[in-house]
Amino acid sequence: MSVVMLPSLTRTLLLLLNALFVSWAAEDKIDLNKCGLTMTCFVRKSCIDGATADKLSLYPDENKAPLTKGDCDVVIQMRYYMRNRYRVIMQVNASDSTQTIADSDISLKQDAVQFACTKQAGPTMIIPFLDNTAKPTLEFIGTQAIEYDKKKDHFWTSKALYNCNPELITSSVNPDEVLLRDEIDQYSSPPIVCEKSKFLIITRENEPPSTLTLNAELTCFDGEYQYKNASVITKIPEKVKFNVVCAEKFCSRCAPLELITPAEYSVPTNETTNDECLALKCPKDQWMIDGDRVVMGKIITCEKDKVDQTNRNSAWYMNIEDSNERVKVTKAACFDQSVCWTAARLEEKCDEVDPTIMECTSFNRTTDDTKIYCADGFTLMHSFGGVIATETTQLTCNFQTGNFNDGNSTEIKRGTTVYCGRQKERVVEQQAAEAGFDPMIGAVVGGLILLIIIAVIVVVVIRRRKKGSEPKGAEKVGETSAQPTQSTPEPPPAPPAKTRDPWLGRERFLPVIKKNTRITGRMTRLEKGEVYLKEFVHYDFLHRQEIFYSTFCSIDAVNLTLFWRFFKMFEQRNFDCMAMWGKETFR
Repeated sequence: MSVVMLPSLTRTLLLLLNALFVSWAAEDKIDLNKCGLTMTCFVRKSCIDGATADKLSLYPDENKAPLTKGDCDVVIQMRYYMRNRYRVIMQVNASDSTQTIADSDISLKQDAVQFACTKQAGPTMIIPFLDNTAKPTLEFIGTQAIEYDKKKDHFWTSKALYNCNPELITSSVNPDEVLLRDEIDQYSSPPIVCEKSKFLIITRENEPPSTLTLNAELTCFDGEYQYKNASVITKIPEKVKFNVVCAEKFCSRCAPLELITPAEYSVPTNETTNDECLALKCPKDQWMIDGDRVVMGKIITCEKDKVDQTNRNSAWYMNIEDSNERVKVTKAACFDQSVCWTAARLEEKCDEVDPTIMECTSFNRTTDDTKIYCADGFTLMHSFGGVIATETTQLTCNFQTGNFNDGNSTEIKRGTTVYCGRQKERVVEQQAAEAGFDPMIGAVVGGLILLIIIAVIVVVVIRRRKKGSEPKGAEKVGETSAQPTQSTPEPPPAPPAKTRDPWLGRERFLPVIKKNTRITGRMTRLEKGEVYLKEFVHYDFLHRQEIFYSTFCSIDAVNLTLFWRFFKMFEQRNFDCMAMWGKETFR
């Protein structure tokens, strides 16, 4: 039993009446809108018909007449819970009296005082509750009394349309990863229904929960609660307690996803999954999310926010393809990742590249068309309008502009020529590496070969000089003899000198007409070397020297093969060219 002191001259008495028990509930204010629905109400009769007689009258009465002033100074409001269990709220507004309510007691008598609100004792109740046939009378401000003109049984019988016991209902909420659950007002007037987008979940003791459809109601009929779900009416026995909550799926509560607007974007399509959850989808499963991150993903789904501390909010989430990453998404758009490739219309050609100094090949691009790059050993080159090509490492798509940028953030214009190139020296190194020939080993071997050649040259030159400086006769200088000398027999005549052929006997420094060659672009270096080898002997000395020098200035696997073939020719009849080359190289 509780007393709520309202502003001056108004006092409200709240009582939950039972023969032996007083408890608390949520209804603690007069609410005339509940009269006739869940509450049985009595008011001063003059508030309805304007009569002066001080009588208590049922409101609304059988004529459904409204209150003359929309309110009344004397109100008794009762809710029936079960037999001998009521909730009673009494209000008296004594503004028309010369005596203040502070000096008054309020009591409900039935032959004797049943319960009262007194100045000294506050709310009081007579136990046991008096059961007699006297008419209930409300007394206040000393001598004022308002009597109900019908029998007491009529007074204590519920006149409300819905007289089910609200204390049978509980509304407890447990945290849930799938459903957002909210409490209901168990004292609200039936039918009890959830707000839009939410549905009732009713759980009776020792039974599984019953999830009702949207807009389904919990009603009261003939003192029993019941509900209708999928055309089936279920009644809850009078004394059975049950829990009722309003619920909503987290996956249906996401706010619209903020849209990103990169180049060539489109709006994601709204979809609903089989479990009636919100989802977003793009035609090619290509997305730009949260700024400029481009990813592949089937759908973006709505679910409970994993980081929200209130456990009441939802958020959008995506599974990134080809990874175990699951990310929270706040902004997104459908995006064609090949937008830069489609717009660039790059020219892939090597027409303007000199094949004698650079090897040219096509570039590579990532599977999502967002980057352009070259194979190992090649440099990416781009040129527009005939200007000198610019070197870079890769081209990357700028999703905001829809164009490629190079490593220096230079925008690649539409129609730019792009290719991969590398200098010939680097080609030689790469071929040697692919053939398993270590350039260092080649250098060492080449050096040893050169030392051997030089040693041979030096020995031969020394021998030639020594032979040319020997005297033709043997005679001791200053030696005399008195005896006549004996004549030395003449040596046998030397064999006739070997006749030199016209080629070896030619004037070495006169030019020789160069024969026509049959070199084609499809020949390998070794095939070209065979042609050079056949033509080499037809060149004059200076031309041969130049070819030999330019050919063997760098040592690699192919040049070493050619070197031995040329070297055999030097041994036979071109030693002079070889000696001159060594002299020019090491002087």
